[in-house]
Amino acid sequence: YFQKPLVSMAPKKTSAKKAAVKAKSSPKPEDKDKDADAPAESPSKDPKPEAAPADGAPAPEPADGKPTEATEAKESAPVPEPEPEEMEVDAAPDKRQKFKGIVGWNAYDTTIDALVSKENVLSCLQTGVFALTSKAARGTVGVKAGRYLFEIKVLEWNTKSGKQGRQVRVGFSTKDCGHVLGSRGATSCVAFTDSGKVLRGNSHEQINLFRKNRSATFQMGDVVGVLLNCGGDESTVSLFKNGERISMPVPLPEALKGQALFPHIDFRGAVLVSNFGPQPWKALPFKVRMLSDLSAPDGEDSAVGPPKSAPEVVVPVGLPKGGIFDWADAFIKKCGTTHVEISNRAAIDWVRASGVKIRTQGGSLDKPNINDQTFDVQSSGLTDGSATRQMLRAAAAHGRSILYLEVNENLKGVSRESTLQAVGPQYRKVAAVAVGEPSEEIKERAREEVRAAKKAEHERLVAKKKAEFDAQKAARERKRLAEQAKAERVARLEASKKKAAEAKAKLEAEKKAEAENKAGEAKLEAEKKAEAENKAGEAK
Repeated sequence: YFQKPLVSMAPKKTSAKKAAVKAKSSPKPEDKDKDADAPAESPSKDPKPEAAPADGAPAPEPADGKPTEATEAKESAPVPEPEPEEMEVDAAPDKRQKFKGIVGWNAYDTTIDALVSKENVLSCLQTGVFALTSKAARGTVGVKAGRYLFEIKVLEWNTKSGKQGRQVRVGFSTKDCGHVLGSRGATSCVAFTDSGKVLRGNSHEQINLFRKNRSATFQMGDVVGVLLNCGGDESTVSLFKNGERISMPVPLPEALKGQALFPHIDFRGAVLVSNFGPQPWKALPFKVRMLSDLSAPDGEDSAVGPPKSAPEVVVPVGLPKGGIFDWADAFIKKCGTTHVEISNRAAIDWVRASGVKIRTQGGSLDKPNINDQTFDVQSSGLTDGSATRQMLRAAAAHGRSILYLEVNENLKGVSRESTLQAVGPQYRKVAAVAVGEPSEEIKERAREEVRAAKKAEHERLVAKKKAEFDAQKAARERKRLAEQAKAERVARLEASKKKAAEAKAKLEAEKKAEAENKAGEAKLEAEKKAEAENKAGEAK
């Protein structure tokens, strides 16, 4: 889809003469303010002659042929850089078979506090623990090849969006990427933020603007388009706003190349609507295919969908410190994305992944003591246990299969009955008793954790020893260099002293020779004088 290599999208270098001609023909600053986003026009065919002096006579040239001060100032004036040109070309007609699935947001591949309508409107729950969490949704289809666009628009900002404020991050991710972008386990992504940055993996970078006078931030009502161009090593993603290019093409991280990339949105404190086609809300400078016009060979269907049978709620029963959480970890790893864990530890991990710093001190894995007295944390239900009940109701409303991991409550019959009543009669009830000898799978998982811990400790010690060795080596090298520099200074000092002594001896020798020459001259004068006196005596 590119006429020229991506590197040619940078501003072109021009010669001084061409730049001067273009500077003359460029519009005035006040004209640029009228339409800052319009590309620079070419020089007019019939340029108007420059104004003559007031008396009508042309400006006289200096008699000596040297340039005047006005000419020098004009030539030394900075030449504005030319605007970059859009290198994307119109999409060619594609007669291949179209993707037959539904293209939109996957209601079964979202966080439990995100709400998705059939019209691709995204809203969210925003009270209790959900005031601190980021909401996210992933698309139903991934792109493996080709160039495709989808758009979003913020319909409403919520002014009371919790401790972290409002945010929108939109882009693409792999199918196994976590929902909260940039957090642990959710780095296989690339996305643009409403604050004008690009998220690549877990690092935020400033957007390289296509034109310097455009803003990368987007507000309520702006149509934001994300263009994915899967072209092998030159795979890129670009940001458009209201039909205009905002960013230069951002290369995809190496980990994303060759994989199916799904539309992904991560937001908080906002209501959004999305457009997957068939036509863009805001036309781009070139013709582009929307995601709903995806060709079948270019796409990959999502593996996450509604449960094949009735959803289930799994209530594990086990003793404290009896390996119940090891059993739960093995269960979640085996089930993948089909079950949602509802527990205090899951709620705290989710809130921390959303960027909220929660301090815990003491307690247990089931009920950790939260040492945070801020209003948002205290009102979230994390301290009194109501957060898990809120998450349970939200997961049941989505029809998700649930793993309800409350060790203390699950040991009480009354609490188990309350849990079953909260999810409703449509759920299949499963009791998992995790007491006694653990299964071989759990034992192997425990061995793997022990091996991983030993490996991490070994790597830490190796890294520590290597750092110490490198520090000692660097110290020895610094000492050697210091001694070498000292020896060089001493040698230079001795050489300078020797040179000064030689110069002094030479100067003394020259002075002595000069004195001897003067004494010889004086003796010669005396002899001449005596000879003259002798001659005078003889004459007398």
